[in-house]
Amino acid sequence: MGETISVLIPTLGRKKELLDTIDGLLKQSRLPDQLIIVDQNPVVDEDLKTKLTPLKWVLHIHSVRPGVVLNMNLGLKQATGDIILFIDDDVIPSPNLIKNHAQNYRDQEIVGVAGRVEQARGDLIPEQIKIIGRYNRFTGQVTANFNGIKRQAVDTAIGCNMSFRRKNLIEAGGFDLGFDGNSYFFEPDVCLRVAKKGGKIIFDPTAELEHLMAPMGGARVHDKARHNSYFVKNGMRLFRRHSPTILLPFFFLWMVVYSLLKAVKNRNLRIAFFGLKAAAEGLFQTIPLKV
Repeated sequence: MGETISVLIPTLGRKKELLDTIDGLLKQSRLPDQLIIVDQNPVVDEDLKTKLTPLKWVLHIHSVRPGVVLNMNLGLKQATGDIILFIDDDVIPSPNLIKNHAQNYRDQEIVGVAGRVEQARGDLIPEQIKIIGRYNRFTGQVTANFNGIKRQAVDTAIGCNMSFRRKNLIEAGGFDLGFDGNSYFFEPDVCLRVAKKGGKIIFDPTAELEHLMAPMGGARVHDKARHNSYFVKNGMRLFRRHSPTILLPFFFLWMVVYSLLKAVKNRNLRIAFFGLKAAAEGLFQTIPLKV
């Protein structure tokens, strides 16, 4: 018998999108052995309960505290699959999403899989994409491009479509609560930590889904100043953990300049204030994992 697979979906503020996502999972060529819904809504929706009740392989967790990383860790503790596939609550999975994630793990060296993601907006032309899912440890730059079509080894995955061997993810410490707010950059951090323990992470373009990027709910932050502050502080956390310390002053300076330029572009002094504050907090925050 092959390895078992759990699919984990954190959800907040998205009823229709979540129900549609679950419908997509029920039409898979390979059903999950376990589906975990970590529901952060104040009140559990009756339509959701009606859909999930007949499915004995579904674990519906009602979490009283919102947060991406927090609730992914909560679901991880309850997962039983050898492989855990994380997807968002506003996606349209391809019919072979689960099957194609799972088949990668026939290679014992593979500890994680980054799936292909078509975003609702902002995608590059797939045929022209050469580099996918990379972290430049000298500049701190994260390259995404997850709508590419070239299979390759990667440094990072995207949170709405990524899987790991459960034992490797647990050995790496799970997800880090130190990535604040909308949890910017928690994916490259966990992927780098998992791979550092041994093994490789692969981008598989056949393990694909469409990410609808629902405008409301989830981890959306609409305030540009706070959005930028999470980008800066979490970017500092990622750099301090995975890049040479000698280069930290230069990255710090870049985060300051980046915030100032963004404030000028948006004519919003709050972006500068929150950005500078976040850069300072990122410089002095404690780096050990918060779980």
